[in-house]
Amino acid sequence: MSHVLVRVVEDVDPWIPASDSVLAVDGLAVIGTIGFFGPAAALLAIVTVAVIRDRRLVARDNEEAEQRENPLD
Repeated sequence: MSHVLVRVVEDVDPWIPASDSVLAVDGLAVIGTIGFFGPAAALLAIVTVAVIRDRRLVARDNEEAEQRENPLD
């Protein structure tokens, strides 16, 4: 887990366990990580799909061009 510096406030309610505040900070770290890697993964998926689609279209165009050049095959 990441280590985050947390400022200690003296007016903290003693009935709230310290682990809750640690969980809140860790939750923010998770949200930040997802906020960075989520869009990066989506962009990577879009680019990958676009490249695969482009290669399929080029292969189909090449196949059609070969069929036009050799009509007796």
